[in-house]
Amino acid sequence: LITDVPSDCSGASCYEGEVWAACTKTLAHWLFWVLALIIAVTAVWSAIYLNKAMMVYGNTQVVPVYYCTFTLLSIIGCAIVYKEFAHVTLRGII
Repeated sequence: LITDVPSDCSGASCYEGEVWAACTKTLAHWLFWVLALIIAVTAVWSAIYLNKAMMVYGNTQVVPVYYCTFTLLSIIGCAIVYKEFAHVTLRGII
């Protein structure tokens, strides 16, 4: 399953589920925890926003709009992360 092992995870220490000092690019890295916090905060905020929207509008109106918006923004976000727009020109869009 794992074919590409980072250079700091040489040996069997990362395969056995143990986090050694050599594997500092996993749970010990500070960016992991910052991103985990951002994901948790936005998940809670999203649930609160969805509940408030359902109080004002019907369920059949809120859920499809929320689902389509989430899907569209996820696709755009992945395209930005994987640099899918790097070679897109204005002529190609039109």
